[in-house]
Amino acid sequence: MLDLQTDIKRFYFKCSNCENKGEAVEVHYKGEVNDYGGFIIECNSCGSESFIQIKNPSDSFESRIVSHNFKVVRIVDFYFEEEKQLIKDNYKDKQARDIIAINGQEEMPLLKGAWKSKPEFRIDSTDKIFICPNCKANIESESYNDIAKNIDSINSEYKNLFNYTVKRSCPKIITYNSSTICNSCNNAFDYTAFAKFNGRGEFYASKEFYLADNTGFNPNVNGVYTREQSKRFLEKFVLRWSLIASKIIIVSPFIGFDKSLAIKTPYKFLNLLEWFLTLNSFEKTQVLIRKSEYGKIKEVIGKEIFEKLDGYGLLNNIIEEMNSSTPRFHAKFYAGVIPNGENSYVEILTGSYNLHEESQSMENLIFLRMNLNDFEKQYLEPLRIGNIPSSYKSDFDIVKIKNNKSNLIFPKLCDEIL
Repeated sequence: MLDLQTDIKRFYFKCSNCENKGEAVEVHYKGEVNDYGGFIIECNSCGSESFIQIKNPSDSFESRIVSHNFKVVRIVDFYFEEEKQLIKDNYKDKQARDIIAINGQEEMPLLKGAWKSKPEFRIDSTDKIFICPNCKANIESESYNDIAKNIDSINSEYKNLFNYTVKRSCPKIITYNSSTICNSCNNAFDYTAFAKFNGRGEFYASKEFYLADNTGFNPNVNGVYTREQSKRFLEKFVLRWSLIASKIIIVSPFIGFDKSLAIKTPYKFLNLLEWFLTLNSFEKTQVLIRKSEYGKIKEVIGKEIFEKLDGYGLLNNIIEEMNSSTPRFHAKFYAGVIPNGENSYVEILTGSYNLHEESQSMENLIFLRMNLNDFEKQYLEPLRIGNIPSSYKSDFDIVKIKNNKSNLIFPKLCDEIL
């Protein structure tokens, strides 16, 4: 049964005769007996048969073919000698080819389907983004302490709605709207936090929530900061926009240092790239990054494996988007488009900060708000960035918990979320 300790591996392959592509899932039981064998499959494109070797082949919940491009003709079990002989005699030259086997794809932000890869909200009392509307003190710790205090109630509301929501469709996000007290001045303030909706029925921990708003949100970040601080500020703004924006726009010429240094220290570059991809895992982000960075990623990962991943369409959409970016610009800004009817606006973080790893080098940052029309004319048109939605997607649904009561909403305006 699948409540045993298992490893899940995904296989991507091609037909032995043509370019038709398929996908299979292998379930491996840790510390248990695993059956050896595989599948004889028929290609829906050319009609040829191929064999792919996979542990624990099954027509149900164990290892299986998940692609509709192939039909399972026979499940092969190597426990029986005649089955081994069948493959040896008839399928020696009919093996599925160009196979990529990936263990833990759900945790790899470089690839699509990395649902286990989650960004982190790093509490820091010196940051002036989420601040008390009365005394301007940082209120991150107070907000997270309140979430922790109420996490049982949050999970109870989540459980109550879980069966209903997953039967119709899995919501994108769960929000928690509450109020608490500022430790510095004892004034009350409201706040909104959110998390990705857990479609597996697993209860939340408070650290899985991201602070997104508070009463009178008015960050005070204009100034000069280290790259370490700048990177943390960008995290918090992007996480905020992941809830309330219809589109997040990232404009940065480079990711980290130049190609030669990235190749020399690939672990640093890949850590930065994975941080960026994980941060932008809410499928709202549009990037403008120099096309040279696409080539840099290919060099660091390795040209052969990169092209195989690309050939199967496995690369993160943001990496694919870099391949079509313009090569000539040096602008740097990060923005969230906030739908609010006639009062829609854009929040912008701009300055000298590129997407860069943490260091003590200094950067300047400025936060500002603009109406959408001015933003399009002054920021997007010069860079030929278009197709920016000013409303939420029709399938953007949220489980909203407020006053310890939950509702499923399809917001049209930002004010409906907060």
